[in-house]
Amino acid sequence: EQLTEATAYMAAQAGALADQVERTEAGDLKTDFSAMAKSAGAGYAALGRQYDFFAVEKLPTVKRLLGADLFSYTGTTGIFVAFTGESGVNPDTYAASLPFTMCHELAHYLSVAAEDEANFAAFLASTAHPDLAFQYSGWYSAFIYCYNALYDADREMASAIWDGMSDTLRADCRRANAHYEPYEGAVQNAAQQVNDAYLKAFDEEDGVESYGKAADLLIAWYLQEAA
Repeated sequence: EQLTEATAYMAAQAGALADQVERTEAGDLKTDFSAMAKSAGAGYAALGRQYDFFAVEKLPTVKRLLGADLFSYTGTTGIFVAFTGESGVNPDTYAASLPFTMCHELAHYLSVAAEDEANFAAFLASTAHPDLAFQYSGWYSAFIYCYNALYDADREMASAIWDGMSDTLRADCRRANAHYEPYEGAVQNAAQQVNDAYLKAFDEEDGVESYGKAADLLIAWYLQEAA
């Protein structure tokens, strides 16, 4: 019940912004990687005025990962290099997810190690960002995590939310699936197994499933802040 309410709320918030953001002729969110990479920290600057944890003087510029196709085939949208303190993002990340992904990798720079917590921090930073593109990306990503969890739990309720939400938001979800479909296969499956083992080696007990557990944090946030 709580998951259904949270999913519907995220869909409504994302849907309200879906038609306000600037888009390409193809209908995708219009992005400028370099400009967004420089401004991604603005969301955390806004959070820092509310939460001391995020009150840092300046965050580094997000780096563009080279070899986008290779990262896409392995299912990698971003990485954080602890040795250099650099947050890198795959420029081939689907447009609606790109700003959110930048905020996710910056969360690791802020020592938010767990993947579900980094996703939640990225949601907070994206939706607090002054740029509508970041705000939409944050709500869009929150909806995706909650919707996927709801689909596993109650497909009938998930379908009802899907059918009733913004046409533009629904189109973004479909284009995201189409964008990533060519990269699916044995290479990506093998890479995900490696990433799963890597995360578990660093005490992330749920491995790659930890990314999706952000839905738990999003529900808790919804119950406290929005319900």
